[in-house]
Amino acid sequence: MTIRMFQMDTENQQLESQNPPTTIQQNLSFFGNEAIVEAPTGTLKMALVCNASFPVAWYVESFENNPRTIHSVFRNTRRLAPDPLDHSSFKYVATTILNRLENVPTGRYICRSTRNRSLSNSVYLYWKGNADNVFVDFKTNITLTKKDLSDPHNITLPCVVSTPNATVVLYKFNRQGRIRLVRNDSIMYDPKVGFTLLNFQNISGYYRCFTTQTNWDNDYVGIIVPSLSVPKNTSTNGTQVTLKSNPSIRIDAKRQMAVCCSGLGGTKSPKMFNILCNEPITCDYVKKISNIEHWFHRIQSRQTRKNDCTTFKLTPHYHSGVIQCTGPDFNIQMNYIFPMSEIIRYYSMKSRSSSNIRINTVWTTWEEIIPEEMMIITEAQHTGVRFRPKIRRNESQIVYDGEQFDLLCVCSPYYFAGGIKWALKFKNGTVIFRAGEREIGIPPASSNTVYMDDGHHDYLSITANKDLTAVVCLAPIWNSSLWVHNVYNLYINESINAQVVLLSEEKIAWNLNDTAKYLQCNATGSPLPTFTWYRDEQSLENGPNIEITEVVGINGTVVQTVLKIQRVSHRTGGVYKCEANNSAGSAFKIVTVQIAGQTSWHHAVAITVGVISAVGLLAAIGFFIWKIKTGQDGIRNLSNGIIQEFENDDDTASVNIHNKTYDPSTLNADLLD
Repeated sequence: MTIRMFQMDTENQQLESQNPPTTIQQNLSFFGNEAIVEAPTGTLKMALVCNASFPVAWYVESFENNPRTIHSVFRNTRRLAPDPLDHSSFKYVATTILNRLENVPTGRYICRSTRNRSLSNSVYLYWKGNADNVFVDFKTNITLTKKDLSDPHNITLPCVVSTPNATVVLYKFNRQGRIRLVRNDSIMYDPKVGFTLLNFQNISGYYRCFTTQTNWDNDYVGIIVPSLSVPKNTSTNGTQVTLKSNPSIRIDAKRQMAVCCSGLGGTKSPKMFNILCNEPITCDYVKKISNIEHWFHRIQSRQTRKNDCTTFKLTPHYHSGVIQCTGPDFNIQMNYIFPMSEIIRYYSMKSRSSSNIRINTVWTTWEEIIPEEMMIITEAQHTGVRFRPKIRRNESQIVYDGEQFDLLCVCSPYYFAGGIKWALKFKNGTVIFRAGEREIGIPPASSNTVYMDDGHHDYLSITANKDLTAVVCLAPIWNSSLWVHNVYNLYINESINAQVVLLSEEKIAWNLNDTAKYLQCNATGSPLPTFTWYRDEQSLENGPNIEITEVVGINGTVVQTVLKIQRVSHRTGGVYKCEANNSAGSAFKIVTVQIAGQTSWHHAVAITVGVISAVGLLAAIGFFIWKIKTGQDGIRNLSNGIIQEFENDDDTASVNIHNKTYDPSTLNADLLD
């Protein structure tokens, strides 16, 4: 097992990036199984990378004591498998990305085997960032819990600092004021833990930690140590109250509800919190957080309280989470995990009425999970930014030889590590493994590789051939060396080249300002082709003056396209091409459109040049007349002759071309027969 640390050299590197970031590697010096590191002042982003020959994951010790840490930590696990069938070739990578301006990430990070807890290395990180304060929990008052006071002879006051060289002093407050407690054998300090009080007399009270490096009014930690002799549940007159709650939490599948009951009867219904967490380690940490009501990621859904029960509706808008139910003397939790099919279905139907979306499956324990349902392989559609699953889910698809298509495999981060693999199965039994499009270009694990993406979804672009029978997506389980796979069956049909029939004349003429003029093509082929229209080799699209439609015939073997010109202008004329394409090839037909009374552009250029020449000649003659003031009659005859010749030349330009007009009501007649 090896651990390396990287300081990111830019603030704006995105976690979604597929390419490893440029990093500055810092070597770690281990004392036993732990390295102590102080991040440089001003550090904004850092990565801890753990490489091993067995499955590993990062455990963050500070999650339990400081829930804010979770918001600044992004973790992922990944399996690198050059040969998915050879376990000896597997490499396992666990990555923790720290991204925070304040000093919240300060704490211990443990890279541990998911199978054997004794196999671990850790890093204790001091991180000051850009914060002015030294204490991690600055300007807060921490009340020690019953668990913290389990040994009254050994009590820790958590005054954790973000720099190891800070000078920290401890005061105890009473009615007379404050008393400084000097360090000795009974009062010891560790910057990673705080003050430890051994065999301390009169332990209860209010304590406050200060540092000499900062302002005492803005940088301190207060600790409240409650009296150990006072029962937790007492009435105002000192009489002990005995609570007889019998709490329970469950999921009512029929009502699509999470239900929590206190068992106290009457109107003492509990509080419920829905806390999002995307993988088992974080979900386990969430259960241990005592101040759950201040948890940033909680979703306090719309609740219904009746008698001693509280309910709220479950919706699969996230992979997994924890339902926490609290009352006067209890705090119980329950995990929930959704299969990927529920999440895909939820988001595909979310545009409709989400209140009508019913949950078919939800699990509450790891043992209940059906691995194959934690992943889904489906057709993909490209949105211009990324690939997304199509609304309908297929487990098989009919495609044509030579056709290009895309598949998307999505896996739950609660169950799987990154590192999806693809396999192509052929009729002769051959299996070829392939990397997905998201994995191409990502380098293998090395001394300077940081995997920023969690790798829980990938897509594959394939060109079908007649020997291909199925595509398989393989996903690695995060805490083992096993794979789970889903199969997408393919049925490859023979492709037939597109054939085009032009239903318009090859040469037609329209009058200027005519409206609703049409050009029409039919095409056959397997698969059915798609059309593209061109005018003078420039592709055409729908616009203010152009409308293009495609219709598939009733028998499904012919497709028709219609190009409609709303109003004929001088720019309408030209050479139009109707092109049909499918996976087997393409075909096209040409139709030439002329505007009645309009010559070709060559003649138009010649006429324009003639006009310009005539105007120039007239100007020269006028200048000559003004200059010499003689021969006015001869010059007038000359100019009239030139003008008359130009007019006569224009009169001879005439076109007589048959113009065919289409009735929109009969456009589909041939197609529907």
